[in-house]
Amino acid sequence: MIAPDVRGHGSSANATRPFRWADDLAALLRHLDAGPAVLVGSSTGGVIATDTLVEHPELVRAVVTCAAVTGDVHYTDPRHKEIQAEYARALGAGDIACTYTTAGSACCRRASPPA
Repeated sequence: MIAPDVRGHGSSANATRPFRWADDLAALLRHLDAGPAVLVGSSTGGVIATDTLVEHPELVRAVVTCAAVTGDVHYTDPRHKEIQAEYARALGAGDIACTYTTAGSACCRRASPPA
């Protein structure tokens, strides 16, 4: 069993350039010569598993997910755009505590430095 620690979570460093978790997982599976693998994930882990299946099918034998969708969702309503902007701000500032909670929540806004 392999339990990756994705960028910006747990003990992993924050991102310094744009990236995709599915590409990171694919690179790890290739590095470990561990594919095709059975991927299991809940929530964000399920999104990563699903995206890896779609983008790197040669590395995936099966996927088991819970509470997940694909990662290629494009929200158009103002509330979701606000949440995405706050998440991007927090990630860019290295505010991992904020990105781990619901981005755009009152907790994140209180933790943000004044503009």
